[in-house]
Amino acid sequence: MKRVTTITTLVILVLAMLLMAGQTSQAKTTAPATATMAVANQLYQTGQYSQAAQAYQQLVDQGYADSALFYNLGRAYDQQGERGQALVNYLRAEQLAPGDAAIAASLAQVRGDVTGGEAPVTTPDLSTRVAGLTQPWLSFNQLALLALGFWIVFCLLMIVLSNSRGALRRSLTYGATVAGLAVVLSLVGLSSRALAVPHDQAVIVADEVAATDSPGSQSVSEFTLADGAEVTVVETRGRWVEIAVPQTGQQGWVPAEMVETVSLGSSL
Repeated sequence: MKRVTTITTLVILVLAMLLMAGQTSQAKTTAPATATMAVANQLYQTGQYSQAAQAYQQLVDQGYADSALFYNLGRAYDQQGERGQALVNYLRAEQLAPGDAAIAASLAQVRGDVTGGEAPVTTPDLSTRVAGLTQPWLSFNQLALLALGFWIVFCLLMIVLSNSRGALRRSLTYGATVAGLAVVLSLVGLSSRALAVPHDQAVIVADEVAATDSPGSQSVSEFTLADGAEVTVVETRGRWVEIAVPQTGQQGWVPAEMVETVSLGSSL
C-alpha cells in the first residue's frame, strides 16, 4: 500500500508539473502582446474597425495564436463587411476554443450572410463525428495533455505491477487496463480531431472571383464565387490555386491572393 501511495503521489506531481509548464508557456507567449491587444480592443470599441483589424493582424503576423485574438480579428473584419476574412478567423478561433458559444454564433451568422440564410449541406465523415464527441469539452492541446497523463499513469502502473503479488496485483492489473484503454481512446480522439480540420480548407477573400479552367489570365471562366465561399485547395501552381467547391463538386483555378487557408500555420 505504501508503494501504491508513493506512485500515486509521483503521478500527481508529474501531471501538476505538466500543467504548470503549459500555463507558464502560455503566459510567456501572450504577455508581450497584452499592450497591443489592449490598443486593438480600444480601437474596436471606438468604431475604428480597420485600424483594430490591422493591430490584431500584427499580432497574428508575429506568431501569436489565441482564440480571443482570432475572434476579435474576425469581428473587426465582420464590421467592415469582409465576410471571407471574418469567416477565416472565426474558424481559426473555433480550432483553439471548440464549443465556445460566441464563436459558434458568429460563425453561423456569417455563413448565413454568405449563403443567404441557407446552411451548406454537408455529410460529416466518421472522423468528424468522432471529433465532435470531445470538441465541445476539450481543446486539441488539452486532449493531448490528457493522453500524456494517462500514458504516464499506465507506464507507472505497469512498473509497479511487475513487482506485485496477490490482491494488489489484481487491482493494479485492472487499473492498468483502464489507463491503457483511456490512452487508446485519447489517441483516437486526437487523430480524429486532426483529420476533422483538413489542411486544405480555405475561404474566398475577394468580393467576387472567377474560377477558370486553367491557371493564367487568358483562361476561360468556368464559374464565379463570392466573398466568404468555403472551398478546398486541390493544387497550388505558382501564384494560382486550384480550388473545389464541396457542395457542388465544381473545380477551377483562382489567383492565390484571393484564397485564404484556414488551418493554423499553413499558407498558400
